[in-house]
Amino acid sequence: MSHVPDWLQWLSYLLWPIAVISVLLVFGYFFSTLANWIAAPFNGLLAEQLEARLTGANAARYRHTRHHERCTAHYET
Repeated sequence: MSHVPDWLQWLSYLLWPIAVISVLLVFGYFFSTLANWIAAPFNGLLAEQLEARLTGANAARYRHTRHHERCTAHYET
Protein backbone atom coordinates (compact mmCIF):
# COMPACT_ATOMS: atom_id res chain seq x y z
CA MET A 1 0.00 0.00 0.00
CA SER A 2 2.93 2.31 -0.61
CA HIS A 3 1.12 4.14 -3.41
CA VAL A 4 -1.72 5.22 -1.08
CA PRO A 5 -1.39 8.65 0.57
CA ASP A 6 -0.56 8.72 4.28
CA TRP A 7 -3.97 10.00 5.28
CA LEU A 8 -5.61 6.93 3.65
CA GLN A 9 -3.38 4.29 5.27
CA TRP A 10 -6.20 3.34 7.62
CA LEU A 11 -7.97 1.80 4.62
CA SER A 12 -5.44 -1.05 4.65
CA TYR A 13 -7.03 -2.27 7.89
CA LEU A 14 -10.34 -2.58 6.03
CA LEU A 15 -9.05 -3.85 2.69
CA TRP A 16 -6.97 -6.79 3.96
CA PRO A 17 -9.83 -8.57 5.76
CA ILE A 18 -12.12 -7.97 2.78
CA ALA A 19 -9.48 -9.39 0.42
CA VAL A 20 -8.92 -12.45 2.62
CA ILE A 21 -12.64 -13.12 2.96
CA SER A 22 -13.11 -12.72 -0.79
CA VAL A 23 -10.32 -15.20 -1.57
CA LEU A 24 -11.75 -17.71 0.92
CA LEU A 25 -15.22 -17.40 -0.60
CA VAL A 26 -13.89 -17.91 -4.12
CA PHE A 27 -11.89 -21.00 -3.11
CA GLY A 28 -14.90 -22.35 -1.22
CA TYR A 29 -17.13 -21.84 -4.24
CA PHE A 30 -14.73 -23.64 -6.57
CA PHE A 31 -14.18 -26.47 -4.10
CA SER A 32 -17.93 -26.93 -3.73
CA THR A 33 -18.40 -26.94 -7.50
CA LEU A 34 -15.63 -29.50 -7.99
CA ALA A 35 -17.00 -31.72 -5.22
CA ASN A 36 -20.48 -31.63 -6.78
CA TRP A 37 -19.09 -32.56 -10.20
CA ILE A 38 -17.28 -35.53 -8.70
CA ALA A 39 -20.30 -36.67 -6.68
CA ALA A 40 -22.93 -36.13 -9.39
CA PRO A 41 -22.74 -39.64 -10.93
CA PHE A 42 -23.49 -41.20 -7.54
CA ASN A 43 -26.49 -39.04 -6.57
CA GLY A 44 -28.98 -41.33 -8.31
CA LEU A 45 -27.62 -44.43 -6.61
CA LEU A 46 -27.69 -42.74 -3.22
CA ALA A 47 -31.27 -41.57 -3.78
CA GLU A 48 -32.35 -45.11 -4.71
CA GLN A 49 -30.74 -46.56 -1.62
CA LEU A 50 -32.30 -43.93 0.63
CA GLU A 51 -35.76 -44.36 -0.86
CA ALA A 52 -35.48 -48.13 -0.54
CA ARG A 53 -34.41 -47.77 3.08
CA LEU A 54 -37.24 -45.35 3.89
CA THR A 55 -39.92 -47.45 2.19
CA GLY A 56 -38.52 -50.77 3.39
CA ALA A 57 -38.20 -52.15 -0.15
CA ASN A 58 -35.24 -54.09 -1.48
CA ALA A 59 -33.01 -51.66 -3.38
CA ALA A 60 -32.02 -54.16 -6.10
CA ARG A 61 -35.64 -55.18 -6.73
CA TYR A 62 -36.72 -51.54 -6.66
CA ARG A 63 -34.06 -50.57 -9.21
CA HIS A 64 -35.15 -53.43 -11.53
CA THR A 65 -38.80 -52.42 -11.23
CA ARG A 66 -38.07 -48.77 -12.00
CA HIS A 67 -35.95 -49.76 -15.01
CA HIS A 68 -38.73 -52.03 -16.28
CA GLU A 69 -41.30 -49.23 -15.88
CA ARG A 70 -39.14 -46.82 -17.85
CA CYS A 71 -38.53 -49.29 -20.67
CA THR A 72 -42.14 -50.45 -21.04
CA ALA A 73 -43.62 -46.95 -20.76
CA HIS A 74 -41.80 -46.00 -23.96
CA TYR A 75 -43.41 -48.83 -25.95
CA GLU A 76 -46.93 -48.36 -24.59
CA THR A 77 -47.34 -44.83 -25.93
